[in-house]
Amino acid sequence: MPFIPSMLPGYVWDSGEDPRAGTELPRSVSINLQTAEVWIVSRGHGTCPLELGRNGEAMYYAGGMNANSIQAVNWFDGSPRQLEGGTFWPQLAPTIHGFRGNGPSSIVTFINGLEYPAIPASTPATSGGMIGKDTSFNGIYPFAGDVYRVLIYSANLSSANRVHLLTYLRDRYEVEPYDAQVIFDGSSLEAGYNSVENRILNGWSGGDHTYGYPWHIAHTRRNWKCLNHGICGETIKHLHDHAAAAIDPYFDVALGENIIVLGSPTNDLLFGANLADVEDVYMQYVADRQAVGFKVLAQLMPDRANFSAGQRADMDIFNQRLVAGMYGVDKVGLLPASLSGFSWWKTNPSKADSDLTHLSRFGYQDWAAATLTALDSFFGLPIGMNHRLLKPF
Repeated sequence: MPFIPSMLPGYVWDSGEDPRAGTELPRSVSINLQTAEVWIVSRGHGTCPLELGRNGEAMYYAGGMNANSIQAVNWFDGSPRQLEGGTFWPQLAPTIHGFRGNGPSSIVTFINGLEYPAIPASTPATSGGMIGKDTSFNGIYPFAGDVYRVLIYSANLSSANRVHLLTYLRDRYEVEPYDAQVIFDGSSLEAGYNSVENRILNGWSGGDHTYGYPWHIAHTRRNWKCLNHGICGETIKHLHDHAAAAIDPYFDVALGENIIVLGSPTNDLLFGANLADVEDVYMQYVADRQAVGFKVLAQLMPDRANFSAGQRADMDIFNQRLVAGMYGVDKVGLLPASLSGFSWWKTNPSKADSDLTHLSRFGYQDWAAATLTALDSFFGLPIGMNHRLLKPF
């Protein structure tokens, strides 16, 4: 008899094969979150569509981590990792998220506000709700997405049964294990600020950062686990101070490559930092991440209209020294021709946002192509080879 999820002990509820059109969640369910597991298959969400709180454990199989709402998670290897908020993952391939309750204060809250508090052996009343396509995310939650499946068990599954469930979900929704990880650490240029002029096709709704260059890369390389830690207004100094908490916990020895795409110190210069001081912090950031095991792909700094003449001169010096290998990075991501040189927006206005600092969707797309060429070189891939392209849904 073929495996189906309702075979497992503690089975409570299954949303069905594909609830994207909207499926009502049960208005009451007998569940003890000290011994419950909830599993979701989704794609494209800025964070896991299941909020995890307090004493719960997030068990992520092939997806991102919900760093915005839980500070300590246990992965399947059982190791606790302290995470910093502000990271989202622009993965468009389906991902599987699991939650295991392990304490009396555990909470499961779906993105639509339906909450199951941890009251042992109770049947909490709820207001109901809908799962399925959610288009409410914007701003700091820039990626809407589709929920494919929700499964609720009022039991902690055994390791063997969890393997059965994961195998079933992986095969049913074509979830592929990642074999590399790429983390984008930087400022609004990495976050993709103001890239959303054209909404995502096929009914998706995006916020301010929908088409940043990390989005394009995640869309192309489905076997790379892409995490975006770009934060508007960020400086290299702040990235350096917080990297031990915000970046290092993501290192995964099981993956073939762990690569950081490091943004430029454009905000440091704009805010008046001395170039020599910036260089010292920048090189320390690179050395510290390499000591953890990461490889660093460093981005060149594009010009911006609000640079002074002195800041533009520092930008030019920084870029020259970066290309010359003075900062110890593993590789340099060259700017595409459309974003290179002083006042590039005058020659290529369609690539620029109206503030002449950030990029349009098309500028980010050009930058993604140049960055992808540099990233592929870590793997020895022919330029332009799109292996394991994302399948349409």
